[in-house]
Formats: sequence, structure tokens, C-alpha cells
Amino acid sequence: MAVQLRVSGGKEALRTVSFSAPVITIGRSHKNDLVLHDGLVSQYHGELVQSHEGYIYRDLKSRHGTVVVLDQHRYKLHDRDRPQEIGIGSSAQLRLGEMVIQVEIDLPPPSRQRERSAADVQGTYPALSTLDLTEQTDHILARAYDSLEAVTRRLSSQDPRMASIFKLSRNLNAATDLQQMLELIVESTFEAFPAANFFAITLLSQGKDPAEFHRAIPFISRSRQAGKIDLVSPLLSTSLLDQVANTRESVLFVRDFSDRDISQSIINARITACLAAPLVGQHALIGVMQADTRGLGGLFGSDDLDLFTVMASYAAFGIERARLNRNILEMFEGITRASTKAIDARDPATAGHSDRVARLSVALAMAVNEVQVGPLKDLHFTDQDLLELRYAGLLHDFGKIGVREAILTKGQRLHDSQKEAIVERFRSIALSRTSEVYRRELASAIERGVAPDPERLAQIEEEIGQIRQHLAETLQLLLSSVSAERLPPQVAQRIREIGRQRYLDLSGEERPFLTEPEIASLCIAEGTLTTGEWEEMMSHVVSSREYLEQIPWSPELKQIPAIVASHHEKLDGSGYPDRITGSDILPQTRILTICDMFDALTAIDRPYRKALDRDSAIQVLREDASRGLLDSDLLELLIEQVLPATTGR
Repeated sequence: MAVQLRVSGGKEALRTVSFSAPVITIGRSHKNDLVLHDGLVSQYHGELVQSHEGYIYRDLKSRHGTVVVLDQHRYKLHDRDRPQEIGIGSSAQLRLGEMVIQVEIDLPPPSRQRERSAADVQGTYPALSTLDLTEQTDHILARAYDSLEAVTRRLSSQDPRMASIFKLSRNLNAATDLQQMLELIVESTFEAFPAANFFAITLLSQGKDPAEFHRAIPFISRSRQAGKIDLVSPLLSTSLLDQVANTRESVLFVRDFSDRDISQSIINARITACLAAPLVGQHALIGVMQADTRGLGGLFGSDDLDLFTVMASYAAFGIERARLNRNILEMFEGITRASTKAIDARDPATAGHSDRVARLSVALAMAVNEVQVGPLKDLHFTDQDLLELRYAGLLHDFGKIGVREAILTKGQRLHDSQKEAIVERFRSIALSRTSEVYRRELASAIERGVAPDPERLAQIEEEIGQIRQHLAETLQLLLSSVSAERLPPQVAQRIREIGRQRYLDLSGEERPFLTEPEIASLCIAEGTLTTGEWEEMMSHVVSSREYLEQIPWSPELKQIPAIVASHHEKLDGSGYPDRITGSDILPQTRILTICDMFDALTAIDRPYRKALDRDSAIQVLREDASRGLLDSDLLELLIEQVLPATTGR
């Protein structure tokens, strides 16, 4: 039987060859009967084998398979584990890679050989899928709900490489860090493409023109054999990368040894095949993903390009999501910093306090993670917990933005303006008392009809001097009380008595020496705030919670409002604002409370209280812990491990 093969497609011109051998081999190797110069054709791709009924075509486990067209029916022969074959009758079309081979067979007379129908072929080779090109009907496939794992197994059984796609999809959904995502993409690529020996992703700088893409340096590059490698420039043809970047189309390059027009960079790298796909985000090109076979001599086919393009779309999604997460985090970091600066600007005396508390709190939480014995050994903080604690530390005084500045900055019992008002008032009192003496003496002289003699005038001057001296001493008592660290009860009682005294102002109206708010402020036993002012100051905790609850926190950071709202609570229930106790106070809050108190005690820039040295502050905290106010285990860990490792104060 004579076999005529008409070959076309690819870069080859139309040619016709004839054979009469019982076996006709086809492939890229020069040892074949029919040699095809197509990178998608395997070395020994297939063969035509004579049988008692004519010829059969056998696909020899080729990488990309063969499509056989018989009587307008298409059959795909593709199995990497065993050869696939089909009887082809007197005429058939074979499609190998980009090559098309029209087969014409001179069969014996019909009496000795009957034509094989499509039904005969199917019966002989039932594993083949059939697509009727002449008739189209509607079909609906219904399937009961399956788990993702079941669907994955079913699809992966058809193409094992699909498992890599599903795994990559799941892993990218769970990852948030850009570097972590890129490593997942590298791993999945090498797993799905055994022929690949090199992988790289080149990212286009945001806002840059894709025309400048060839100047970009790979953001990540990996070799299957050597692991991470550093590149000065991409080792793939820059023209090929530019083509992908500018057209946003995936490209498969297969080196044809008969082709002289090959990029020198590809020749130097000994690349026989490479894949390149664009990384396209929602709004712009992100970069280009590439893989090649350098040094291994393997090949890629059209199905590899399809799979690689799908993986590139997953990669683009992952990279864009990582960038979005990073942008959101950076934006939130900026907002947090701006908030702490706004608080610092309103109360310069506490500038830097929130940042120090945040750093100290995270350091204490990390120390807890190292504890192996004792009450703290079962307490552990994840990276997300530490991030949550850091933000809580930075924002723990956020509510102070709603507290009046006069209260925030009140470093003494009276503001300077209040002190000045009292000083001016006592000058008026002195004038009023002096005038009163003179009026009294003048009235007496008129009544007696005799002017005061020099001796009497001297007595009057002495009396006025005593009045002025007494008023000066009284004023000094009041002014010294303004800045006193603690006010004894007897001094407070004396101030109240002074405040109730009266004098006549210049208009003749009777007024008290001190107003009620002035008396209340001057009589504060300890600190600088009155009861009302202290209540307003304490309200910053509630305000912090209310403000922070307006932020749509992620699940990992959702406890920040609760941590912040409780950082002035005490274990015995004596704290504020909710007077919660013991186990109701989160471990993060206990840490924040201790660190907040330590920094407040040792801060060198508080005008209303002298800073304590480290040992004195520790003594105060230990006293509170002994009274059941603070967590003693956390406090001792802070004292023994964290504070010795800190620098500065």
C-alpha cells in the first residue's frame, strides 16, 4: 500500500512525500522517516503502522499529543504513559504542533478492504473524545454538589498539573505578604512545568510606561537547580519581554535550530523554549512572568502556554492584593502617626509617650512568648496579636483629642491666667483696705473737728503696712499651694477661710477673696485636677473606645477598641471606666496598663510631677501589684527581662 503525506504549516513550505514501508515514523529527530522542524513536535512523535485493514496512526507518548481528523470528527491522542492509536482508513488529517499532515492511502479494492466509518473508529478506540463538527445540539450536565477537594481530585485526574493550579489558588488566598506570594508562585510553576529550569517575575514600576519595560530588573528570579540567583539584567530576550508588556499577550518561544533569527541572549543562555505571560491587574500592567528551559533542553507546547497564562493571572491577582494590603497598612500607619502627633501637639508635655508605650508593650508581649514555666507559660501572642497590641499602644490616648486643652495641659492647680487674676485681685484688696483705713480716719477727724496729728498719722501708716503685709503673706500661701505636690488638710482649710473673706471692689460691690472654682482648685489634695476636671480627663478612655469602634477593623485587629478602653482598669475593680476585674481584663490590656504606668512615672517632661528614676518607678508599681491592682507576673517579667534590655531612660 502506498502512503502519500502532504505536509504544511509552521515555517515549512508545502511539501509532499510518499512511502510504501510498513512503518513510517514521524518526529523532530533526523532518524525519522518524516522529519518535522517544529518545536512543538516531539523527537519521536508518532508513526503510521500497516495493519491487515490498512494503516493505523499511533501517538508515541508525545508531549503535546496529536489531533486526528476523520470524516469531520476530531480525535485527540495524548497520553504520556502509553501510546495511543487509531485506524485512519484511506484518508485522514494529522495535526502535530503547528504542522498539518494530510494522509492519503492507496487501499486495495473494496472487496478486500472496506472503508471504516467514524462509528467503527469509535468502537475500536472508545477512549477518544469526539466533537461533531456538522451537527450541534444542546447538552446540560448536572452534578450534585461536591467538596472543593473532590472537584480538585476529579479535574486533576484529567490533567495532573491542574492540582498545581488549585493549590496555588488556595495558597494565594491565604497569603498576605508579597514575598510569600511570590515564593508560592515559583514553587507552583516548577511543579507544573517539569521542563522549566528558570523562573522570573519582572515588575513594572507603578506609573511607568510599558515601553520602558526592557529596562526593568527582575523582582524575583529562581533557578530550579541553583535556587535564588541575582540578576543585573533579565536573561530573557528584552524584545520578547517588551512584546508581552506592550501587547499584553502571552508568548511561547521554541528555538528552531534551522532559524538564524534568534535573540543572542537566548542563544547564550542555551534556552530551547520559554514562556512569557503578562501580569495584568485591574487597571494596569503589573509586570511579566517568564519561565524557560535553559540548560535542560526541554520544550513547551501550546497547552503549557495556556496553563502558564492561567498561573500568570493568579500571580497578578496575588501581587495586586499584596500591594493593596501593603498600601492599606501604610495608609493606616500614616493615619495612626498623624493621630499620635495631633495628640502630642495638644499636649506637648506627653510627646512621645504613646510611641514609647507601644514599643515597651510589644517587647513585654514578645518576652511572654519565651516563658517556658510558671503562670505565663501558656500565654502566647501571634504576630497579629503583636501588631494589634502595637496599634493599641499607639492609640491608647486617642480620646484625649476630645478633652479640653486647659485640662490636658494643666500642670498646676491653677493656670497662669488664674494666678494672674488672683494677684491683681489682691492688689485691689490692698487698695480697698487702704482706702477703708483712710476713710475711717477722715470721718473721725471730721467728727472731732481736729486734724490728725503726726503721731496719729504714723499709727495709720503702720496699720496700713500691717494690712499689706498680711495680704502679701496670704497671697504667698495661695501661690505656693498652686504648685505643691501634696496639700495638707490644714492648709486646705486655711485656703477655704481666706476664700470666704470679703472686700469692696472699685465699684463699691462686695466680693469674695476667691471664687468657688479657685477654692476647689487650690484645695486639691494631690495632683492638679479638680473632681470635675478629673472626670473629664477620665472620659478620654470612653471617647477612645467610641472613636476606635468607628473604624472597620479587620478580624485580626478587632480587639483594639476593647484593649484601649480598659487600660486604666485595675484587677481589683478599682479602675475606670467600667470597674471590671481579674479575668475580664485581657492579657493585652494588662500589659498595656503596666507599660503605660511605667512610662508615665518615668517621663521627664511632665510639668505637674517630677519624674521618678527607674528604681523608684518599679517600687511604685510593685506596691500596686502587692495591693492586687496590677498583674505581678507580667510586672516582674518587665522588670527582670524587658527593662534591662531597653536603652534610654
